Amino acid sequence: TAFDDPHIFDHVPFDPSCPACKRAKARVAGQLKMRDKDAKEKERAKVPGERQIMDLCGPFPNSPKQENYMFVSVDDATDLFYLHPLNGKTPAGVVRAIAKFKQLTDEFCEWKKLPRAHIWKLKSDLGSEFIAERTKEIIADNFGVQEFVPKDRHVSRVENVIRKVCNGARALLSDAGLPAKLWSFAALTYCHNRNISDVDGWAEFLESKRMLNERVVFGELGFCKLADNLQATSKSAEKGAPIVYLGPCLDMKKGANIVYLTASGDRKGKYSHTTCIHRGISWPKKRRHAFERVYKDLVTISAPG
Repeated sequence: TAFDDPHIFDHVPFDPSCPACKRAKARVAGQLKMRDKDAKEKERAKVPGERQIMDLCGPFPNSPKQENYMFVSVDDATDLFYLHPLNGKTPAGVVRAIAKFKQLTDEFCEWKKLPRAHIWKLKSDLGSEFIAERTKEIIADNFGVQEFVPKDRHVSRVENVIRKVCNGARALLSDAGLPAKLWSFAALTYCHNRNISDVDGWAEFLESKRMLNERVVFGELGFCKLADNLQATSKSAEKGAPIVYLGPCLDMKKGANIVYLTASGDRKGKYSHTTCIHRGISWPKKRRHAFERVYKDLVTISAPG
């Protein structure tokens, strides 16, 4: 995808002429049956943070941070997506993800100058991570009320969100020529770009928090100076060593996830993951992906850009 085409940020909507879209969305699922529109609107929350709809997705290949599941939630009032990669289906990880999303939506509600809901709701299936006593206890202590769908059923709205996120992550990975184990970074970047595009006021809210408030290109080539014992490229280079940009960091206000070529130790000459500050990254004049996909005889390989 060309860098001057806005389609590169999240590959939405589906473009039949885009190779990454066709590879990521080879199968198009049928439409889910939905209830009467008026009934849905009547039940829908009115302020951010009033109602979260959530589920887990996975297992995925182990990421560089050993994550293999993804917590996925959508705010009912604003349609804000939230993702949190997890190391297994543990109640503790789910509770942390719920708490972070609740804090984020409460701050968004306050920024919009709307009254915060005193009692908030969480809708999910009957997965063991959601019905665990520890999960129920912490939610109740924070004035949360759980809603469940019947056994062996799933919440259609969050299932649609999961489908969009997985399609988006596959498209970004394919377009950047990066391996599946980087799925968590691709999914977070898709979510970041999608929220800025589709959620009213989200970019302005991020700006008020001094956080990254613009869409980014997953897998872009950049340059960054890291510690002498990390990067394999000479530190005499003015811009630092080349890195692969993997999007904003979930745990750092102004952080970025990157991949670099290791200088020493057991991983010498191999790619490693770390984080850095966004302003510490410089970009080449001609912006492009760090790697490019090469197709030959129907076999896909990754080659340096």
